[in-house]
Amino acid sequence: MNVRFDIPSKFFLNEIPYRVDLHAGQMIGPYKTEKILGSGTFGVVYKVSDNHVSYALKLLKLWEVAHKEQKEAIGERFLREYHAAQTKSDHLVNSKAFGLIENNPFFIMDFIKGGDLRNRIGSLSLQEIQMIGYDTLKGLRDLHQTGIIHRDLKPENVMIEEGGKALITDFGISAFVNHHIKRGTIPNMFGNVKETFGTYAYIAPEQLVSSKKFSTTTPRTDIWSWGVMIYEMFSGGEYPWGPLENESDIADFMRNGKEGNIVDHSVFSKMPPKWADILRQCMQAKFENRIENVDIILHELDAENHIPVHAMLSHTDEINLKILQGVEPERTYKLNPSARNIFNMGRSESNEIEIEDYQTLYISRKHCTIECIPSMNGWFIRDGQWDMESRKWKESTNGTYLNSTRVDKSGSKIKAGDIITIGDTTIKIQAKQ
Repeated sequence: MNVRFDIPSKFFLNEIPYRVDLHAGQMIGPYKTEKILGSGTFGVVYKVSDNHVSYALKLLKLWEVAHKEQKEAIGERFLREYHAAQTKSDHLVNSKAFGLIENNPFFIMDFIKGGDLRNRIGSLSLQEIQMIGYDTLKGLRDLHQTGIIHRDLKPENVMIEEGGKALITDFGISAFVNHHIKRGTIPNMFGNVKETFGTYAYIAPEQLVSSKKFSTTTPRTDIWSWGVMIYEMFSGGEYPWGPLENESDIADFMRNGKEGNIVDHSVFSKMPPKWADILRQCMQAKFENRIENVDIILHELDAENHIPVHAMLSHTDEINLKILQGVEPERTYKLNPSARNIFNMGRSESNEIEIEDYQTLYISRKHCTIECIPSMNGWFIRDGQWDMESRKWKESTNGTYLNSTRVDKSGSKIKAGDIITIGDTTIKIQAKQ
């Protein structure tokens, strides 16, 4: 069997991926295969060990994907998931190594002995629910601060250690497969058939509109999912929008979610008042009305006094814009105010900051503008650009977001550490050291 350990900067399919079926005792480098932990349409997870230390091996079944372009797109997302799982956090399942088995990518990650949250719902104490809520918020916070939106938060993707600590896993690859390969039919590439309907329970309403599925992929997307999941724990297993057990339930369920119609408000009486208030804000159908970031939730729940203070930028500071998630992750644009003070951003090569977007075309050719304004001693971002031909300001088609809040043409001041989101691309603002 052809196995190699390598971390490419970008995923390319140079050779045909062949079917892989690992059996107990088979060696993958230093890792000994023990058993299958779970299997789905596009992936399988094995328990493996190295020197009596247990790990999980997640294998992407590229041989099941029909077209080369789709194979490469999913493979690139899988590579990004590996990098996302290296985010430093006490509440994320971490990745250890990346490689290929018969040209199918895999990575090694922590093995969590306690299993996932799904099997515990209905038997959790009030204190346990709150602790899982805190832990998952902290995991989301650490992801969001690196510009990563999970997009598939649900009990199956929350692992519980034997001591009770919760850790998040599966960082966004499943949601990508849903949208691009089997839209609306594959709930979890590492899941199973019984989750086919359950997956809809955690998807924010705006993410189900195909033409706009990337337009609002901000922390508020994950905040909706977190709110639904916590409601489910307090209710003992019920969804806020009603039952979802077969196809006949889907229409009513989706309508209730889209309109924000919670079917059983009595569940809120089982929660501490602060939690009830927070969950109502997390499950606002219009994403603009939802809590905009995890720090606000943690602060309101008095989990910790941790809200980060981002460094202010003066008009003389040089800044870097680093793409964290998108077609060109890790690419950095250096903005020097002594050279120019207006930088256009969009998917056209006429922009100083050209953001590639050949997969969704969500980003406008002339999407937004970064400006250094000496009279206001700072840097600003504005949605849209000045159009010379019509001699007027033209806003983007789908919007620009700064730290999950929509920016208009009048602009918003930016700070080091802020996150710009346009479609499926997230960009971090960094002060030049």
